[in-house]
Amino acid sequence: MRVVSTMTFWQEIALTFKEIGWLPAILLVAGLVLVIVDMYTANLGKIGVPGAILAVIAIVLRMHKHGAGNPVIQLFTMLCVCIICIGIAIVVMVICTKKGWIPKVVGEKKQSPKVQVGEASVGQAPTDNSSAEREVITTDIAREEQDQHDQQK
Repeated sequence: MRVVSTMTFWQEIALTFKEIGWLPAILLVAGLVLVIVDMYTANLGKIGVPGAILAVIAIVLRMHKHGAGNPVIQLFTMLCVCIICIGIAIVVMVICTKKGWIPKVVGEKKQSPKVQVGEASVGQAPTDNSSAEREVITTDIAREEQDQHDQQK
């Protein structure tokens, strides 16, 4: 004879994290932290894949020691918590990228604009302003200003 759980959905959620145990809790938190750190760095999954594996191991350990309650509801609860945490991290990353706090391309470092001092050094006569002799300008703004200057001549 099968015993049917008479707990409400919210009681199942509370039970999922009340009886999780210390090992699955540590593995779940460590796994989520590693996945989120991988999103912000250019590791191409070197940190995120082991993090996801740790999170899956935590969920499996929790389901193995399910105790009271419905293990299926508890499984989906833990999966939803993982998805919500990663979703929040993605939203934070998008906001930080739009505000310019982190680079738009992962792994790209912010470059400070180089100042073009002059083309002739001491003791040399100024040369014609041909593009082959110009210094390399690293920012788009400086390139646009230089193009406008060339078009005026």
